[in-house]
Amino acid sequence: SSGINAEYGIVKFFKNYQQDDGRIIDPYANEEIQYSTPTYSLDSALVALDSDPTFLKSSVLAFEISLQDLVNGQCPQSHCNFYTLPLVLAFEVYKNNSLVPQQQIEDWEQSWRKINTDCYINLEGNWGIVAAAGEYLRYLHGWTNLTWVNAQIEYHITKFSPEGLYLDPNTPMAYDIFPRHYLDIMLLRGYLSIYTPDLELILKRGALTSLFIQSPLGEWGDGGRSSQHQWNEAVESVIYELYANRYKAQGDLQLAGAFKRAAHLSLQSITRWFQEGGDLYIVKNHFDPSLRFGYEVYSFLSQYNLLAASMLSMSYIFADDSIVERYSFTEIGGYVFMLQLHHKIFANSDGLYLEIETSADPHYDSAGLIRIHKKGMDSLAGPTAGVASNPIFKTIQHNFIESVDTEIYGFFLSKPENELNQEEFVVLESESDKLELEEKEESEPVQILEEKKDVHESGQVPISLGLGWTKNGVSETLSQFTLLNVNATLEVINVTQSRLDFRVKYNISSNIVPQVTEVYSVTATSISVNSSIDSAVDQLVVIFPAFNIDGKYNSTFVINDENSSA
Repeated sequence: SSGINAEYGIVKFFKNYQQDDGRIIDPYANEEIQYSTPTYSLDSALVALDSDPTFLKSSVLAFEISLQDLVNGQCPQSHCNFYTLPLVLAFEVYKNNSLVPQQQIEDWEQSWRKINTDCYINLEGNWGIVAAAGEYLRYLHGWTNLTWVNAQIEYHITKFSPEGLYLDPNTPMAYDIFPRHYLDIMLLRGYLSIYTPDLELILKRGALTSLFIQSPLGEWGDGGRSSQHQWNEAVESVIYELYANRYKAQGDLQLAGAFKRAAHLSLQSITRWFQEGGDLYIVKNHFDPSLRFGYEVYSFLSQYNLLAASMLSMSYIFADDSIVERYSFTEIGGYVFMLQLHHKIFANSDGLYLEIETSADPHYDSAGLIRIHKKGMDSLAGPTAGVASNPIFKTIQHNFIESVDTEIYGFFLSKPENELNQEEFVVLESESDKLELEEKEESEPVQILEEKKDVHESGQVPISLGLGWTKNGVSETLSQFTLLNVNATLEVINVTQSRLDFRVKYNISSNIVPQVTEVYSVTATSISVNSSIDSAVDQLVVIFPAFNIDGKYNSTFVINDENSSA
């Protein structure tokens, strides 16, 4: 029942922002955002059914205004694609549990038959799958036929990698798992067509691959737009619950237990991010939501809380608590592999987990080692993501500190310039052989003021754990090379559960250093990286992204001789 318990706090919080006509208003945007209202209708319907009947009236209000908008094709910010599935599921909760009068059900059914698929837009990417899943549920109730649905499946079934991962434009990790869970729901509800056998095989591959991608902390793989949003892990939990059931039905209790464990890891990763009011920090930091730190332009507190809650609803609906947990793949380790089309390498030795970006989108990522997770550690200290050279999500300015003696770079977050007071700065001398940031109270965060080094075109230095170099006054870093300017190969040297040895070679569009080689040795307790270049340079440096503050917690960072710690 962990899903419904988490969902309850979100629903209770946003009930305070429901208008008399049923619409949910975002507390910061002061308007209805995207699919907040239809997802609220589902979430609150389940809460009313499970534990608190007082939410039923609120749920029905949200349902009726959302169904009206869908019929009229006038959904907020043109997001009708996302309305149909949660509304059908909410309808089923009302009908199957006799929560509303039969006449009201019949009136709604008349409205359901009036929906025109012309209201669905942006069908080439994940939006097409989302709409198709909703239309399939409409078909199950006799409100439409399968012609439009099958056309969408015929198109999208070609958009998968060999590993069973969806290839949304620019291949963001979040928009692999997001559309897959809609297709899995279709199969669960009995979707049959000439595409079903291939779709089942593709989605099975994707589900198994997902077990290897998940970090030991339950987090989904990083990379691309909408990464670091809490709904990533919520949608993970849905897929894992579905496949736990599927493998139980096949008699494979070992794999069923691994999926069940993965679902619980996903849910556990979310729980730390609940605010006192019951709502979530929608991205993985504790900054005040009004600052929108880490938000995409389309990220809002309302729709991404209620989307996560709707996925927790489905996880709750599908969960079979008779399945006994077994260790998940990510807790055992003993693997390294490359997702060529998603340009990622994942490695895991006995629960020490790495993610390497091999061809970064400059708006979101940087090439190199971007994530280190281990059970029991704080995910943000990892590092947990690279720093993009040209971010289009909301960030706080980062600054470079250089220690010439040790050739270590660290980046630290600071407030936007217009929010800084001069007395908040701690100025560090670059010639110091020891840099120590003492932990401060939340009300007195440590700030770093230092001239940035080698700022690239966008005005921000991309950062991941890896090499940088200087020759004839020109400085470059591996992390600055993006998209077609970098490609990588993986050579596996040795793999056991307790030790991994592998080599990553980056070919980059540099006139100074055309190739960088990294040889990794990974055990349960250590990561050793032997990095080399194939050219003579004046200076070689190591780039290290160091966590400073997430809006609530600060860290201590020390560089002493050739060692560093945070």
